[in-house]
Amino acid sequence: TLRNAAEVALYEMADYELTSGRPAMAKELVDRVLRSEKTGLPVSRVCCHLIRALAHLAEGDNTACVRDIESALAILSALNPLPQDALNGLMALAVDLGPEKMRDLILASPAADLLLPLTTALEKDMGLAPRVAKEVEEVAEDILRNMAERRGRGDA
Repeated sequence: TLRNAAEVALYEMADYELTSGRPAMAKELVDRVLRSEKTGLPVSRVCCHLIRALAHLAEGDNTACVRDIESALAILSALNPLPQDALNGLMALAVDLGPEKMRDLILASPAADLLLPLTTALEKDMGLAPRVAKEVEEVAEDILRNMAERRGRGDA
């Protein structure tokens, strides 16, 4: 329990550092959680990879950003339900990285089925007309509104 609380505290501190404009410090904090492949809660590891991806993006390192997104998506495929923090991180990355790139990364991942509402929203954002169930389309509309708010606020 203590280890789990420490992981959550580290990725929340990293998120604060990132939003405060200190991506290098954010990476240092999440690296503490990600050092060992065998330890850590899957949800914490996903959030850490997404925070580090955002930090890499803030520093202009798109290649490292994509590697962290791919790592997060690989872990996400084993999680159900989808953690809200993970969805928020993916939406932030989609805003900054671009909807087409994010959609392609998701579709190439083992988490593609789990993230159908997000890929549907990204396709709609790109002007495509995806064929999905009405429920999926409604969730996609909510995601689109959230992404539009992030763009308007300049959030990542």
